[in-house]
Formats: sequence, C-alpha cells, structure tokens
Amino acid sequence: MNTTRMGTRIALFGAALALSAAAAQEQGPPQRPPPRGDRGAGAMWPSERLVDLAINRIVDRMAEVYGLDEDQLWDTRDVLKARFPQWLQQNRAELQSLMMQYFEAVMGDEPPTPEEVADWAARAAPLVEEFTSLVDETTEDMRGYLTDEQQVLLDGQLAAMQVGMNYMQQRLATWRAGGYDWQTEWPRSDVFREQEVQRRQRLEREAEREKRIAMGLPADTGSVPGGAASAGGAAAAAKPLAPTRPGSVGKKDEWETYVANFIERYQLDDAQQNSAHKFLRDQQELRDKHVQKHVDDIKSLEARQKAAGGEEEKERVRAEYERLNRPIERYFQRLKDRLETLPTRKQRAAAAQAEEAKRAKAPVSEETKAAMRSEMEARLAGDKKAEQPPVVQPPQAESETRPVE
Repeated sequence: MNTTRMGTRIALFGAALALSAAAAQEQGPPQRPPPRGDRGAGAMWPSERLVDLAINRIVDRMAEVYGLDEDQLWDTRDVLKARFPQWLQQNRAELQSLMMQYFEAVMGDEPPTPEEVADWAARAAPLVEEFTSLVDETTEDMRGYLTDEQQVLLDGQLAAMQVGMNYMQQRLATWRAGGYDWQTEWPRSDVFREQEVQRRQRLEREAEREKRIAMGLPADTGSVPGGAASAGGAAAAAKPLAPTRPGSVGKKDEWETYVANFIERYQLDDAQQNSAHKFLRDQQELRDKHVQKHVDDIKSLEARQKAAGGEEEKERVRAEYERLNRPIERYFQRLKDRLETLPTRKQRAAAAQAEEAKRAKAPVSEETKAAMRSEMEARLAGDKKAEQPPVVQPPQAESETRPVE
C-alpha cells in the first residue's frame, strides 16, 4: 500500500470523510469562521448506506494488503463499523461546518487572516485528537486476530500514518498560536504551489523511513542490515516492555516523569497542563492494555532469555522483545509528539533562555577547579608551562529525563 496516503485504509477513511476539512498535509485552512453549525445544514454528507459501503470497500483493500482470511475480513469490518460511523454522526455538525469553510477558502479570492485560521484550527484540533485515539483503539482490537507477520505490516503502516498525523497536528498548533502564513500555506498562493511538491516529497520519504524502521528493516534501502540502529533496538528489546503504573511498589511511571519535566520546562498553564495529562492518560491506557494482553508472552520470553544457551536463541528472544515493544515505542512517541504541540513560541523562547542561563551557571567541577589552581600556581611561579594552560572541559547541561525503552 502507498505510504504517502498515510498508511492504513483506516486513516484514509477518516481523512476522506471526517478530516478533509483540515487537509493539513496538502491544503490551507478556511477563509472565515462563522458561528458553529451555521453552514453545516446545507453541506453534503454521506448517507449511512454510503458509509457502510465505503467501509466494505476499504476492508476489501485491506484484505489484499494484509492477506486477510475470511474470518479476519469480517472481524475487520465489525471493528471499523463499531466505531467510525458513530463518531462521524456524533460530530456531523462540526465536521460539516469545518468542511464548508475549507472549501470556501480553497475557492476564495482572498486568503484568510491569521485570526480566522486560529479559530478554525482550535475547532479542528480536538477532532484530530479524537480521530487519532479512535485509530489507536481500532488497531489494538485488530491485533487480537492478526498474525505476527500481519502485525509487523500493521506497525509499518501505522508508523507511516503517524508521520502525516504529526504534520497535521503541528500545523494546527502553529495556526492556533497565530503563526499562519498565507503565502506558503494558502492553496491559491503561487509560493504554496511551488513549495508543495517539495513538502510532499519530504513527507513521503519520512513516511517510508518510519515504516521501514517500524518493520525492523534498514531505515533506507541502502543501509546495511544489523547496523547501529538494529543493535540499539536489540539492546532496548532486552529491557521490560513498559514502566509500571503509579501505585506499583517501589516503582514510578516514567512516562509521568517525562510529562512533569515537560510541563516544568515550558511552564505550561493550567489548560495546557490538562491537555498534557490527557495525552498521558490516553497513551498509558493503550500501553497498559497492550502489556496486560501480552503478560503470558512476556513471562515466556523472560524464561527463555534466562535459559538461552546460545547466541542464536538469544537473538530470537531479542527479536520477539522488539516485536512486542514496537507498539509501546509508538505510544510513547505519540505522547511526545502531542506534547510538542502545546508550548507557544513565547514559551519555547523562554525555555531556551532558561536552559542557556542554567548552562552558564552550572557549577564548576572539581576537575576544572584543580586545573585552574594548577594554572594559577604555574603562572605565579613563572613556569613556562603556564603559556599553554590545560584544556578546561565546559560544564555539561543536565539531560532531560526520558523513560526506559
């Protein structure tokens, strides 16, 4: 399947019927924000029958890509139909309004103002978040009946899709903060048309790269299997699948630590903190559901790892750990990506200044002090060695706390 279409047909379904208004990968925002629902009543909307048929065709295509058998095909139809039609209907009024504004912007004579775009982006962003969570829940259900090989392919498709979703969320965050530039982002702009081909190509390359990494392949076709990336993945795979949730004796959820550090670093306000904690809870639930589902597999791998007598068996265990870890890694990466949409440009600038000041005020190490004393003593004694003072290593900045992979 073409990764430039955001990976899975699930994503295509949602993008085509629910989020085409945003069109953040390739299009610009709406021309003006009318009152909510003001333009939705007259907007074209797919009937229940059309949505049902669309899902059938999407699943048919997925059956070809993943090699689904008859039972898997029907299970996939049930999974998609259990969520997406209901979500579309629940958000119909807002989706119709956003889509109509988008189409007006595409065909308008004048570009929208940054204020208009900020309002539109603020309305679209929650729908993008909801849709992403819906995809997460759906794919987790699919893992229950997919084979190992099919799950590897699913991991690759999801990684490619995430590239597009991240790009969409980043643009919405920029627009909400007033950073809309009509010359580069309005579809009718000459500059936009000139740059859009390059943007698409860059996203395609990134999507393909992330897909290959998620599937355990070299990042590019010219890479040598078993290189540094593979070695790093194998080392990480030998570690526990995920940190424990709060309340576990003697342990702390390191994802929460990461979020707390992020909030402190950017001095997020109350609303931003609420969003950060929601992002955390969403990804924790998916992570813990995945771990709980594979408890027996984890115990089996731990036993095999202890009993492994040769390198070949150890390598097989590491490969299994990698496969089980991929969803966890993806959930954490999504958490980080969502957090990055929260700070404003002002908060980012303040954080950068604070880090610079912290580095400047970092305490001098004992080694540096000793070197400085030696230099002063040599100079006072008229030692010629003072003409070539010892190299003083600059103080190192504290690294940001990150979770155990």
